[in-house]
Amino acid sequence: MDSRTLRRVAIGLFGLEVVFTVLDLLFGGLDSVHSEERFNARAAVQVACGHLDALLEWRDKPWCGGCVAEALAAAPLFRLFGPTVLVWKVVPATLHLIAVGAGAAIVWKRGWSAVIAWLLLVLAAPPAWRVLALRGWGTHADSLALMLGAAALVMRGRPLLAGVAAGVGAWFCSGTLVILPALIWRDRRVILGLCLGASLFFLPGFRLIDTTLELAPIGALGSWLAGPFATSAWWTDHPEPWAAAWLAVLVLLTVLARNRLVTVTLLAFLAASMVTHSLWVENVDSWANPAFELRYRTIGLTLLMLGAAMAPRRTLPLLLPVIATGLWVRLESWDGLTSRLGLRVYELDDSPDHTVPHPVALTWFDHQDAFEECATHHEIEAASRGFMPPLPKLDDCGLAGREWVGVITNEGGQDPIDRAPEPCGPSYWVGAADGWAHWVGCSEHDRAELEARAGQAVPELDGSCARWRTQ
Repeated sequence: MDSRTLRRVAIGLFGLEVVFTVLDLLFGGLDSVHSEERFNARAAVQVACGHLDALLEWRDKPWCGGCVAEALAAAPLFRLFGPTVLVWKVVPATLHLIAVGAGAAIVWKRGWSAVIAWLLLVLAAPPAWRVLALRGWGTHADSLALMLGAAALVMRGRPLLAGVAAGVGAWFCSGTLVILPALIWRDRRVILGLCLGASLFFLPGFRLIDTTLELAPIGALGSWLAGPFATSAWWTDHPEPWAAAWLAVLVLLTVLARNRLVTVTLLAFLAASMVTHSLWVENVDSWANPAFELRYRTIGLTLLMLGAAMAPRRTLPLLLPVIATGLWVRLESWDGLTSRLGLRVYELDDSPDHTVPHPVALTWFDHQDAFEECATHHEIEAASRGFMPPLPKLDDCGLAGREWVGVITNEGGQDPIDRAPEPCGPSYWVGAADGWAHWVGCSEHDRAELEARAGQAVPELDGSCARWRTQ
């Protein structure tokens, strides 16, 4: 085929990845929001409510620039479309597609056949890689957009912009630093842009990842990178021999490609992994959550996919069984419309996060938030830290409701509605809702039940605990 036809095929394959990414969310079960990811999603809700005061406090990690960036990116989307899981997933999905486009720009130097090979490898990527690509952690696969974007820019003769992208990438996630040796080797002018992009580290509260440097034994590193878990976990339930053969094909083709950027970056990745043993050592033997345990290895696998795509054309047929099997696995994963995409990010069940660990939350009770869950969360978080606004003025019946919640809290604090005595009056539920927030920062379900009853009992309070606390 001529170059024009190959170009059209490549554009079509990229469009197909866009469609497949949407289908992964809708039908592939990739709608879950990890507990660490939830910090960023809920921070975006608070930003949408106008609470920039303690933005740095919302990060899951103190060095996570990507957490802040993704929360800021999602906030306007939440204001326009509502703070749902589907809207939140637009952020990591967009970063994923940027990374795919940047990867295509990198391999383009080897011709359109390399671009097509790269896009086919992405379309047929293993399930765990696709799960990680749609995680909004701000620290792992979502940082590939800036890392690969920097590489694409330097290869297109834009060293200053490449440096800026690399500097922002380092602030976004320290793992992207592995691209720097290859960028600087190609063009030293990258350093100037790097200084500009890395100036984000001078913002208050940011620093590089604070892990302890510890040299990894060669055997442990080898097992971590290519042991039974490292090979089979990418494919979850699929047989280990196939997974090992799949990884071996990628390694072989990457060696045959002899691409300096990929080779140098892979070596930097290996060196970084070698000296950060304490960061990943606890993950070596864990089988509980394959995608989560593979998060530190995402960059390495992505580099192997890039390298394999740039192998000599005569060797690319080796990828056919890899691509065919991967596509079949992906199509097979679409087994029904997922149920969580319509949930608001504050309705997800899990251990409660602590995203407002600052007394500044007390200043947020006296205004109207864009979303009800903002005000609710201010109370829960403030209550859990002992930072409470003035308690509402309650009559004797309301005080009885508050006292009742204190009693069941001492007994375990479960199912307050089911265990409620006959209320002495409408204000009973107001006091109960207040007491539940005051003592235990209630669960989402229990709080909704209590506030619904309080809102019905006292309509002018419209079910908002924050309203009656400040009256």
